[in-house]
Amino acid sequence: METQVSSYYNQIPVEVKKQNIAIWEQQSAVNEELKNNLLSENPELLQNYSEMGVSQLTQSVTKAKTSSVQSKTLLLDDGIRIISGLTHYTQYYSDWCGVATGQIISSKYMTPPWSQYHIADMMQAYDYSTNPPTPSGTTINKELAYYRPSVDDGGLGKGNSYSPSEDATWDAARNEIEYYRIPLKIGRVQPTAHARACNGWMAEGGNRYLLFYDPASYGSIYWEYVSPGFTYNNFIYVR
Repeated sequence: METQVSSYYNQIPVEVKKQNIAIWEQQSAVNEELKNNLLSENPELLQNYSEMGVSQLTQSVTKAKTSSVQSKTLLLDDGIRIISGLTHYTQYYSDWCGVATGQIISSKYMTPPWSQYHIADMMQAYDYSTNPPTPSGTTINKELAYYRPSVDDGGLGKGNSYSPSEDATWDAARNEIEYYRIPLKIGRVQPTAHARACNGWMAEGGNRYLLFYDPASYGSIYWEYVSPGFTYNNFIYVR
């Protein structure tokens, strides 16, 4: 009896393959840039650590910095973390950024995730004054009404999800990703109110960035520079 072997890779939809490859290439490019910047600031490490990964290189540079006051300046929080496993989706309607962000975050935990129509029902993302109801925006409390309930009840099953009362900083986003290893929802007010999924942080030479999966357009995945003192409102920690 012959044994049949199938490839898991061939079972992945083509569009998902493209997205995963794009994310890998993006992360690889970011790692290479960070590594080059670390080595340019610390050329004494170039010969012995030219093949070292960013994490090991950062640890070596930090160790050298703490052992010698002559070392060049390197912020101790320099590094990068990207939470894998997300699929990018585009919002079906202009007001459904919160809904589509919920679908993006859900892709980390569900295969396939709930549809945007289902999530919109849970988030009450409709104007019920019209007949029939028309798609509209949602609110923090209505978004939590999707994230918190169990999967059996139509939610994501993240019962400890909450929104902090204060505006959140880059450090807050980094800590959420570092300690809980989960994506989170980050809204913004300017230039227009908009929801996005955040699943990565990067710090290098005093510059700080967050990685966003933006549902506004197809394949919109990018690093956003976070200026010193800047805060985000409309946060949801999905726990």
